[in-house]
Amino acid sequence: MNNKSLPIILIVIGCLLTAGGVHHSHQMDAKLARINTTLNSRKQVLKHYQAKAENPLLSDKVKTPAQKSTQTQLNTNNEMFKATNGFFSVAFNFSSQKEWNQRKNNARRYATDNVLNDKKLFNSGKDITGNSIIEAQKVVSTFNSVNLSTNTINNNEHSLTGLAKVSYSASTDNHSPAQHTDVYLLKYDLQQHKLSLVHRLGELSSEDN
Repeated sequence: MNNKSLPIILIVIGCLLTAGGVHHSHQMDAKLARINTTLNSRKQVLKHYQAKAENPLLSDKVKTPAQKSTQTQLNTNNEMFKATNGFFSVAFNFSSQKEWNQRKNNARRYATDNVLNDKKLFNSGKDITGNSIIEAQKVVSTFNSVNLSTNTINNNEHSLTGLAKVSYSASTDNHSPAQHTDVYLLKYDLQQHKLSLVHRLGELSSEDN
């Protein structure tokens, strides 16, 4: 509506009221109210479908505690997978002593302090003389992928445990990289939203290219 038409509309409304057209005005108000109600309803429907498009895990309507529990499990599984993938993509990607040293700091967003302080995962990368094993043996590691299997959520401990199969490529002294798959026991802290346990169970397979 432009500014020129506004005075005309005001005059017309004034004339209708003066001439006793109050009943007609009520009819118009009711019609506008119905239109607004319809528009608001359509907005709610649009928001609903936008939410579903942004998060495919959302169900049409959660009705029971079992459905809510299932949804929570799916969401938490997804969280844990993201943390696991992020953690191992940091831990298994290095080609120098500098990159080896940076892993611990880069992994802070994915793991708690007790994981970061585990010397089996994050050590100096040097021998007893202080020389870099990474540099001396020209160790290169590249993360490939991770598969995660989880248990049900432990509400008492606010945690989720799982087994991860981690695939990576590693080489030394400029030799062709070999493909490795290791298995890890993991625990995900639901309150800190980080991995609180990363324990290597062993190597599942090793294959030279």
